[in-house]
Amino acid sequence: MDSFTENRSKPGETLQSLRSADGKIEGEEILGSPYCRLQSTDDGKEVLAINFREAVAMNKSDADDEQIFTFYKTGESAYASEHTAALYFRCRMSTPAKEVLIHADLERFRKVEASDIRLSRANILVLNAAAQEVASKLGCSSPELASEAPSPVSGLHA
Repeated sequence: MDSFTENRSKPGETLQSLRSADGKIEGEEILGSPYCRLQSTDDGKEVLAINFREAVAMNKSDADDEQIFTFYKTGESAYASEHTAALYFRCRMSTPAKEVLIHADLERFRKVEASDIRLSRANILVLNAAAQEVASKLGCSSPELASEAPSPVSGLHA
């Protein structure tokens, strides 16, 4: 079993960037803020990255994406593969008073010995849990995130 460090994670910065979302994506905002970065303590290589950012539009399933990704029931839109996951949810904040569309993404950098379907489901489960934590810390009302493992609804492994 590997040991991990998360010294490149910036959850406070991520939450602040989402609180100050202004409906525009400019410059480096497109990359998102590093909510969680896991690196191996053995070699320092990145294992997993989770970013959050404001979104102005969301990706929904289409015929091409359905051949690559599995779409899940959580938030406004969510999909995953064995290497990545993405989730969009609406956050109605009271402080400051506004609604923001949030895009969360997960990227897995290391090959893991598991089936593609198992990795896809694990990726969306981890990302949904991170989104629930962010929604809670931001005080989002009704983000429509699954309270348990998100169910597959269409696509590659549905």
